[in-house]
Amino acid sequence: MKNTSPPASGHASTKVLFISHDAQPHGAQILLLHLVRWIAANTRVVPHVLLKQDGPLRKDFEAVARTMVWRPDDVAGFLRKCRGEKYDVIYSNTITNGAVLEALAPLDCPVISHIHELGYWITYRSGALNNAQVVQHTDYYITASHAVTDCLHETLGLPLQKIFPIHEFAPTRLEAFDAAPARRRVREELKIPAGAPVIGGSGTTDWRKSPDLFVQLARAVQKRMAPKEAHFIWVGGDASGAEFGMLWHDVRRLGLEPVMHFVGHRENPRDYFAAFDVFALTSREDPYPLVVLEAAALGIPIIGFEKSGGIGEFVENDAGFVVPYLDIDAMAARATELLADDTLRRTLGTRAREKAAQRHDVSVAAPRIVNVIEWVRLNHRIARLANGEKIAA
Repeated sequence: MKNTSPPASGHASTKVLFISHDAQPHGAQILLLHLVRWIAANTRVVPHVLLKQDGPLRKDFEAVARTMVWRPDDVAGFLRKCRGEKYDVIYSNTITNGAVLEALAPLDCPVISHIHELGYWITYRSGALNNAQVVQHTDYYITASHAVTDCLHETLGLPLQKIFPIHEFAPTRLEAFDAAPARRRVREELKIPAGAPVIGGSGTTDWRKSPDLFVQLARAVQKRMAPKEAHFIWVGGDASGAEFGMLWHDVRRLGLEPVMHFVGHRENPRDYFAAFDVFALTSREDPYPLVVLEAAALGIPIIGFEKSGGIGEFVENDAGFVVPYLDIDAMAARATELLADDTLRRTLGTRAREKAAQRHDVSVAAPRIVNVIEWVRLNHRIARLANGEKIAA
């Protein structure tokens, strides 16, 4: 895969407009918050944030950067403000911001689009018009994984030399976090016996994250472990409503109510992850899931499906297991193997923690992204000078 890391720049006052498609507490939005927070605290880059839609994370963005909410009914007014700010780079987070990028095109500002999506979402959810707008108005791309890079090249025909793969990141150096009391508290809350093994999952409760397959995994594991019962905790998504009711319908029919725990969105998801012995990513499509990094940071081994995205790029052959796509029996076999072998579980979990800290902490990835930003700014400046424009120093 052709690509080289751009050189760092010493430019001291780069001003960047970061665009988030909304302010919901989900993976891509949280990743952007981590990035903006790190940039504000550790660099002389000036971050501003534009939220395409409002949400609960707005207050967190406001704590670290000037934050605005997009008003499609006042594009002209927003363009006037942007011209006054004189942004050097626009940084669009996710593939879903095509309409906003088109509206901001008169600024003649270089655009980086950070893509976290794979083929299903790009083809069926973001829409052909949106995708065309993103491609038309983006100069360079950052991708969440090599799987996303390949997808963009194959589905949208993007040239590899315009793509910089930078794996997803999160705060993964958790030396100050004491997992033991959190583990005890969560198990007490959910009435899980002290010695019962726990398999965890996390994400929204939609088709791509596949909580339905998590239910199937629970049935397959219980068959293998009887009479000893494992428990299953899913953090995130809905824990009520019609769609959740479809999940719980299967749980009830399978007799899994005593061991299945859908806890919904939590403000302290790390505490619940601390209760896991194994993390199972049942996603049908997941570019490079942050929840895997968060579990790995706690020393939890990972299981996932091949061909589902970038999970194999993290797990490799030393942080868990990758099984054939949608092969629930194979996943259940690996899960029970890990639960039965404390040494293997600790060995793979330790390596997962090491890789999460060494490769995926925000302090490792964010400087690489800043280098891309500075490189794009410099290239744009050089191109303008080559065209005979006079640019203020």
